[in-house]
Amino acid sequence: MDFFTRFYMAHSRPVKIAISISLVLVILFADINLLVLFINPRALRVDSLLYVGDDLSSRTRFTPQVVVALLSIILAAATVALVTRCVDEALWNHLTPSATVDRITAAESRNLALWSTSAAARIRYVFIGGSWALRICAVLLLAGAAVNPVLVSGISQTVDSTFETTFQPRDRNYNDFSGFLDDVNTWYASGTTRDLLGEAAFLTSLHSLNAPAAHVCNTSLCRANARMAGFQAICASDKIPNPDGIGLKPSSLKNARSQQFCSPKPGDRKVCVALESSDPETAAMFTNQRATESDGDFTTLFGAYVYNWYIAQEQRFIYTVDCTVRYGWVNVTQVGSNPPEVIRSSFQVVSKDELPRGAGYLSRIYGGDLLASSPWNFSGGAYGANGEKIVTHPIGVALLGWKETANGPKVARRIERAWDMNNIFAFGRSIDRIDLSTTIEKRVNKYVYNKLALFILIVPFLASILGIWNRWHVLSDELMLGYDPVRIVRCGPLYGVDPSTTGEELDKMVVARYIQSDMEGEQNYQFIAGGGDFVAELGRPKHG
Repeated sequence: MDFFTRFYMAHSRPVKIAISISLVLVILFADINLLVLFINPRALRVDSLLYVGDDLSSRTRFTPQVVVALLSIILAAATVALVTRCVDEALWNHLTPSATVDRITAAESRNLALWSTSAAARIRYVFIGGSWALRICAVLLLAGAAVNPVLVSGISQTVDSTFETTFQPRDRNYNDFSGFLDDVNTWYASGTTRDLLGEAAFLTSLHSLNAPAAHVCNTSLCRANARMAGFQAICASDKIPNPDGIGLKPSSLKNARSQQFCSPKPGDRKVCVALESSDPETAAMFTNQRATESDGDFTTLFGAYVYNWYIAQEQRFIYTVDCTVRYGWVNVTQVGSNPPEVIRSSFQVVSKDELPRGAGYLSRIYGGDLLASSPWNFSGGAYGANGEKIVTHPIGVALLGWKETANGPKVARRIERAWDMNNIFAFGRSIDRIDLSTTIEKRVNKYVYNKLALFILIVPFLASILGIWNRWHVLSDELMLGYDPVRIVRCGPLYGVDPSTTGEELDKMVVARYIQSDMEGEQNYQFIAGGGDFVAELGRPKHG
């Protein structure tokens, strides 16, 4: 016999008490940790219980689902073990009663014995057991299997976002329109000065291309907002009948004629174009000119063209397009590496004292003596056998089309977007010189715990209370035989039962054990069955 066996036999009752208390502590440990996990997970100081891992390797850590599964298993196992021990101890305590009221029948003793050894017997006990508390306890122990899935269903994920914003003020050492300027439009070269930067932006827009993203964001969760000097075009179109075929080749030179079309907006100077029915014909003409001296006025774009002038059709009406281009402050935004966008509603006209009308030769190109260099100054129309004037003007072809022209409202919208694209290109060139705020969003996937799921813990709690209630007895091994068949057989036969007694009658008989001393004074235990009251009071030994 080894040391541990000898120690247990000598101190069986204290050891059993320690085991029962340990099971209670284990139950409390599991319950408390589950409560803390769902109510205040930060108190556990385990990051993997708060945040979802970004990479696959981090998912091997303890996640809430794993912790809940482990604690649920521990809770269920400890609850079943504790209740089973209490029922087992209570059975042998009833078999050694100190009062008549503590005795149990043979049927109930069998039911309790089976209850503590078989899960199926617990279900059977619900229908035939003698204790209502144990009946409910049996149901609750079975329902305890739902603890884990219910708790896991109470765990979800959400995105927690934090924002960090930095602001860069514009550099006042630079011209506010510096993003629109280069050597070509800031240096007068014998009348060849052009706005090549603007033309590139206009063509990009008119060909339905996207502007490249500026180098302001390194992540898709970055948003840049800029306040910069820029331009905005507001356009309108009109449709005019053309019964005389103005702008088309006449049947003979005698029918050659010209008609002038002017911007309907009042101003200091009229912006007009003329369509001619001649050979060569002038079926389309656009120009730009500064019309007023008011704050914010940059230029007026105006044009007229015969719709689908190259295609033969019976009625060829005329569209006029009138655009007012203003200068002021405008907002441009960019999200991640997506193309920047102009916020048209943010445009603000300012006085000439706050913001100059332009820089370099831009004001002269688009509204002064250098308008011949403007990309918006073009004409179109057939000449000769199959010639076409508009093909020499890239902006004109992209804006109107040629053989099949766009209608007036579409041309108006194209011009508005083209000037917006000019702002976008300038934004990309001057990000270090304009008012720029950058907001970086940091997203973290967090675990969210639904506290309502904790109500499922009532199931094992009630099972423990009902199983322990009035059954917290700890007997020594001398009294607690357990399921040792050798020791049970040594107790001898069941006295007080007539051989003719049926099983049904035996089930109703009260069973107990008593102390019997032989002639040498040695005590042993024997079982006896009888009616509701024994003739003699049975001796009850002490708890070991």
